[in-house]
Formats: sequence, C-alpha cells, structure tokens
Amino acid sequence: MSESRTLPADCDRILHHAVYDACTAASILLDRDAVQSAITARTGFSLVLDAVWRAYQDYARSHNEAHSPASRLPPEVLCSIFRYLPLAGRISTSHVSHHWRNASLAFPAELWSEIPPTNLLDTLSPLLDRTATLGLPVDLLGVRLPSSDGQRVACLCELLKRHLWHIRTLILDAFCTEGQRGDLASLLESAAPMLRHFYLEINHFARPSFQRGIFTGDAPNLERLELGKYATPLHLPDFADAVAFPRIRHVRIGRVRLCPSEPDEVWSVLPKFPALRSLEIWTTPFRDQSGIQQEKIRPPVALDRLAIRTFDAAELVAFDVQSVLKIRTVCVSPLRSATTLPSTGVVPFLLSDIGEKDLEMECIFRSKSVSIRLRQSGDSARARTRTFLHVEPTVLFLPSFQESTFTVVTSLTLYVSADFKPEAWLQSDVLPCLNVEYLTLAYEVWLQGDAASGFPVVGRTFPRLRTLTLLAARSLGADLDAHSLASMVPSLGYTTPKLQSLTLCGFTVRPSSELLYDVADEVRCTEEGYNSFPDFWADT
Repeated sequence: MSESRTLPADCDRILHHAVYDACTAASILLDRDAVQSAITARTGFSLVLDAVWRAYQDYARSHNEAHSPASRLPPEVLCSIFRYLPLAGRISTSHVSHHWRNASLAFPAELWSEIPPTNLLDTLSPLLDRTATLGLPVDLLGVRLPSSDGQRVACLCELLKRHLWHIRTLILDAFCTEGQRGDLASLLESAAPMLRHFYLEINHFARPSFQRGIFTGDAPNLERLELGKYATPLHLPDFADAVAFPRIRHVRIGRVRLCPSEPDEVWSVLPKFPALRSLEIWTTPFRDQSGIQQEKIRPPVALDRLAIRTFDAAELVAFDVQSVLKIRTVCVSPLRSATTLPSTGVVPFLLSDIGEKDLEMECIFRSKSVSIRLRQSGDSARARTRTFLHVEPTVLFLPSFQESTFTVVTSLTLYVSADFKPEAWLQSDVLPCLNVEYLTLAYEVWLQGDAASGFPVVGRTFPRLRTLTLLAARSLGADLDAHSLASMVPSLGYTTPKLQSLTLCGFTVRPSSELLYDVADEVRCTEEGYNSFPDFWADT
C-alpha cells in the first residue's frame, strides 16, 4: 500500500477519537482489584482490538458475503494483524485458507509455524517444505507414528529427520513395532539445533538404541523436556549431559517411584541438569515394604517449581519436607481426577516462616473436594505458592490447616461450583478469618433473585473485612436483590460500621444499587463477570 495515502481528514479524526475514547473506557472498566484482573485476564488494548476486528468483519460481509472477512483484507494489513496475535491470543485460524497461508509465508509473520496434531503426510510435507524455504522455525504439536502402517512410519520419520534442523517443538508419540525401531532411532539421532520443546512417549516395542546419542548431542537450545511413562526410565539419562543440553529448564516425567528404600534412578539423574528449575512428575504405585527408616528424597536444590501428580498421597511422605519448603512453587494433585488428596497429606507442605509477608488464598469448592492455592502477596516472580487440587473437604476444619491459612491470609477468594452443598460443610469449630481484608465470592450459579443466599461461607466470619467483591459468570449473569444483599452483608461479621468498598461484577441489581450505600462507602457495578474458574495447575 502507498505510504502517501491517508484517510480523509474527517474520518481520520473521528477514528482517532473513537479509538482513544475506547481505550480510556476500557482502562476504567478493567481498573479493578488484582483478583478480578487475574480472572478476566484481559487488557484494554485487547478489548478495543476485538471491536476493531468486528468492524472489519461487518464491512467485509456487507461488500461480499461469498468471501471470508479475512480474505477481503490486503496481505499487508492481514499480516499487521497477525503481529498482534501474541497480545490478543484469541483468534484461531485454519490451514484451509490459501490466502492466509500465502500471506503469512510471503510476509514472515510466523502464523504457519504452528502445526496442529496430525500424522498425515499430505498435510505435514507441504507445510514443512514451505517453512523450510523461508527458514521459519516450526512447532509440531502432535505427530503419532502408527504401528499399524510401517510404510507411513518410515515416511514420517524420514520427513521429520529432513526437517529436524528447523523444528522448534516436537510432540512425538512413537507407538512402533519392534521392526520400526530403526526408523525412530534414525530420526532421533539427527541434530536439532532449533529444538526448544521435546515430548516423547513410546511403547514397549519402540525402544530405540542410539549409536551417536540422542540428537547426536546437538540440541543446544532445548529448554523443555517431557517424557512419557515408558520413555522416562529409558531416555532421561540420555539428556543428562550438561554440554550437549545446557539449557533444559523444565522436565516433566512419568512413572516415577516415590520410595526411599528403592530410590528411583531419576533422583540421581536430575541433579545433572544444570539449568533445571521446574520439575513435574507423575508417580506410579509403589509401596515400601521394608519397614526400615530410609533417608528422604531430596529434590534438586535449584528447583523453583515442583509439581506432583501422585497416585497415592501417602507417597508424599517420601520427600524431605525441609527441602520441599525451600522451593518457591509447589503443586500437588491426585493422578486420577476421581480421587481426592487426604487432608493429612496437605499440611506438611504448607508455607512456613512467612515473616511479614501478606498471604492470599483462593479456594474452589466442589461437592466432594476443595482445591486450594496459597501464595504470598507482592512480586509474582518471587512470591512463594502452594497449590493442592481435589483435597478432601475435612482439611478445612483441621486446626493446623486453619491456623496456616484462613486465620493469617489478608485476601481470600472463594469459587463455588454449582454442585456445592454448603449445609454439608458447615461445622461449629471453624476459626474466624482474623486478617482477611479483601473477600471475593464467585459462584458458578447464583440463585436467580436471591444471590445473597450464597453468603454462608463455610460458616466463617471476617472481623477486619474492608472490601467485598461478588462475581457472576459472564455467560450467565445473575439478578441480585439489593434489599436482600444489604441485609446479608453484615452477617460476614466485620466490625466497622460499613465496608470501604462493594463491587458487583456481572449482576443486574434490582431495584437499585443506591440501597447498597447503607453497607458500603463505595459501590461499583460492572457488566462483565468472570469467564471461568481458574486452572490452578496450569497457572501455577
């Protein structure tokens, strides 16, 4: 497009003011407490970009309904939009559109550097060839080698071997027969100078043996290593080479035994990874029958994050607790979603020696379990965090747990699922939340016309409460009776005449929010609720 051309002056001025005003309004809309911002995970710019993109679509439809909106845009404009995708992150594309593909390859915007899971040669081959011509790094998000088709396995391995030099991510499921091991070994013995993320799972038959070492010891940029339960014992030692793989920061491994009497080999291999900061393990059932007190398992001392999916929470006693307490971020979850962690397995892993740091806690209440995230306030890069998923609800009433959580946190956020039954959780021996100043309640479903009925919060009171935020699901919304809410808020047990602030997100307040000034000095109502409950595992 010509650099000398501009919009007519009136149009330029109107558009400028409209975008500026929209950015200002979006900033005000998102100027909420930190908890709400974390839930929506939106920025003012992304909201405005949404509106601009809708205008592009409407214009394109009105002029030619036979074409997709994007195909009506000049390639330069299209690729300028592509550059903003990492910021917005919500526009998905398809390999079907030749216009999009040609535009992204002609103007290296890296759109087609990400290839979704496939084992189809006619899909992989042209995309890999085109990106190789431009020298673009490629992310292969899933390639499966089918044992039932030996010819396809051989062709896929040869194709990947030819392009391994510019593959940045390789997610490989190698379910091969014994006769196909040579093809797999030939692939994995090739140099991978651009590789940053590698996942490998194999079956019993696909155990390749290497003559020159995996990737011939040439994968200097590999940072993320993930091995399935069969690949872990075979190939984790292959990567314990500080010279060949100096940058591996994250390791995820499966089928790990937590048994001090018969230590898994991985605990002697992991310290050989010089840059290791994040470790994620999936355990396998193994009971210590020796009855002999053994030295506890000590994770690598430089770990910043430890995530454990455990088959049996009783296995956690194998860890040296003092070593685990030094790790900034710890996340524990049952391996099978149908199970729950026993409450006794949680308390030893809680934060201790917090000093003067304020604590924040988030809980997700479900019918038969509670998930908990406890973290220090302040710099998220340094704050210590403890996350426990699907814990037995009895943990909430353990004195040792209450004294380390509810009675010390200053900010508390409670997410309540639709199947939660509060009457089954109420007990008389709960301690008040003595330090909570900021309370957020997010119900999956608020009772229509009676949203304030959700106020029995596991029978707790909040003497120092200053700020209360109520969240409704963005997709559902909820009606809220102002009279009922005004009568229920004091039941939270705060000792001041009024709250400093009451924020309602995603509610329709009837008859008027003015009635709520009887219980709060400041009342804010916003239309946008939360999108979904947070994923503690992914966010930790």
